[in-house]
Amino acid sequence: MKVEDYEIVEHEMMHVEDYFSNHKIAFTEKMSKLHFLQNLRNTSSKDKIYECVDKSKKQLVEIKKKGVENKNTIENLSKEIFDLETALEEDSKSLENEEAEYKALEEELRTLEGTLNNYEEFAEINRKYEQLCKDVKVKSDQIANVEKDIADIRAIDLEREYLGLKEEKSKLEAKQKRLSVIQYEKFIEDLYFHYETFKNFYQKIFNMEISSTAFENKIIIKCKSEEIDVEIVIKDGSLEDVKILKYNRKHKLNFDEVVSHYKRINDPRYLICFLVFQNNV
Repeated sequence: MKVEDYEIVEHEMMHVEDYFSNHKIAFTEKMSKLHFLQNLRNTSSKDKIYECVDKSKKQLVEIKKKGVENKNTIENLSKEIFDLETALEEDSKSLENEEAEYKALEEELRTLEGTLNNYEEFAEINRKYEQLCKDVKVKSDQIANVEKDIADIRAIDLEREYLGLKEEKSKLEAKQKRLSVIQYEKFIEDLYFHYETFKNFYQKIFNMEISSTAFENKIIIKCKSEEIDVEIVIKDGSLEDVKILKYNRKHKLNFDEVVSHYKRINDPRYLICFLVFQNNV
């Protein structure tokens, strides 16, 4: 229901309230006149006339009081209908039928304006009006329950989607880890093959024995001759350490600075070339 529809309904409710109030007053006046005329016909007692007038006043006060209570009830129902306007949109067809019934009751009240002579007819119309208000409340509660069920179903679907994406992520991470291990193992194999070939070549040409030992993630290369004995440690593809076991060259250099330089380059091949060159100077 839109805000404009709510304003129309509220206006119609106010119109019905005024309509009921006018008829209550007219009904009370007619009853008072009736009692007054009956008392005049039956007796001339002033006490009975005063009693009739007083009774009519009390009835008028009681009817006004009921009118105020009905007004408060109508205002509360209007606020409740406004709060539930979102839920009522999904059942607009049913609500339109009820509004048509409400308009039919209003037309019925208008046609009874000149013929409303007793309280029983008024009570029946009031009962239908109250029943209509109850039907609107029941329908609104049903719509609210349906919306809650829909929200719960959507939450379950989102949770399933999240778990599926999480599982897919775990599979992709595991696959990526396997590929990384395969690439690293291939790198170690290529590096070992290079150093083995490099060792045999330089051992024949430069009179230096170069040997290597491979572990899971480490390679140790030994460069040994009569004057030089050095161990080069390679771990995880990086030049980790250089151990000087013997270095008896005449023109001895600052070997620590040389080692630091080749560590920054992170390529042991240049260091091996340097040692071979020093051995043949």
